[in-house]
Amino acid sequence: AGAATKRRRITAVGVHLPAHEGDQFLADRREALATILQKARDDAAMDDADLAVLTGDMNFRLTGDLESKSVADDVKNGDYAKHYAADELARDHSSAESVVAGWELPRCDFPPTFKVKRGVVEETYNRKRVPAWCDRVLYRTALESHLISYASHPKLTTSDHKPVALALDLLGEARPGGGPQRRPSNGSSAPSSRRSSLDPDDAVTSDLDIRVFERARR
Repeated sequence: AGAATKRRRITAVGVHLPAHEGDQFLADRREALATILQKARDDAAMDDADLAVLTGDMNFRLTGDLESKSVADDVKNGDYAKHYAADELARDHSSAESVVAGWELPRCDFPPTFKVKRGVVEETYNRKRVPAWCDRVLYRTALESHLISYASHPKLTTSDHKPVALALDLLGEARPGGGPQRRPSNGSSAPSSRRSSLDPDDAVTSDLDIRVFERARR
């Protein structure tokens, strides 16, 4: 006999937050996001979902006195990772008063996704904007989860943003103790990651790839 199927609830929240650089615009983004998440809790019972996903053009920028050309040159040389410490969302996530407390924030191990030239595969940035990781996917779940991949898709060139995709395996069993997945004990904000044995070698092509299994795979 086949295994019984359990109904799982997924809530997805899409956002487009206020744009531009500077402290006031950051405050506007945080306020808008807090309001959206509260509405999602009230109207969509987000806290009751087995998996909640938060995604969109969040417009978080890089803090500090950075020049567009300097950051763009670093990206061209493959040296963009050093700027992640200045990412507004990553800094908020690690703060005691984070607007996204309890959410998993995968690290962006890919070049900034904004503001790029349309029609060009390689990241070619608008010199009037400091490159930034504006496009994000966060998630929270009480189930055992494994992040497979989180990446941008430079070959898609119809926008001044590069789209991002997240692939996630969920096991059907609830995590001991329940509640959202805790951050690793080493202090890193990045969730645990592995490559699924079911994944093809090709790059992820969907915006969100979620698989739920009733028992751990061997």
